[in-house]
Parts: sequence; C-alpha cells; structure tokens
Amino acid sequence: MARYNHFSKCKYPSICFSEIDIGKKFRMDKHKNGRARHDIVMIKTGELNYEEFKSKHKYSLIHSRINVYKYEIAK
Repeated sequence: MARYNHFSKCKYPSICFSEIDIGKKFRMDKHKNGRARHDIVMIKTGELNYEEFKSKHKYSLIHSRINVYKYEIAK
C-alpha cells in the first residue's frame, strides 16, 4: 500500500506561472532534504523569480511554462 494517496483530488486549481501577476501569491510543492513540503505559499517577484512567503528564500526559473496552484482558499 502506498504511503500517501497520490490520486487524491487537488485542493487548488492549477495555473501557469506566466499567468500570475508580479507581487501575487501562489502555492507550490517543494522538496527539501528528501522531504515533501506540500502547498508552500510563494510570491512572484519577477518574470522568472519567486520567493517563499515565510522564509524569504529566493528561487529562479529557466522558463515560465510550469504549472503552480492558485493561492485561493480551498472549498
């Protein structure tokens, strides 16, 4: 039996990173030290840059065609 349910429905709708306005929040799954961190809140800071909301750790992308999750509260 799988440890996690990989087939569960997504809580938030998926959108393309390029569709988000600069300064807006979105959610993204991250992995750190082999541990999955689910739905971490990010802020878009540039066309290919974003940072974590709490830790202010900065990231950059190679292209903007990745899918992320909207920040809206799940219903």
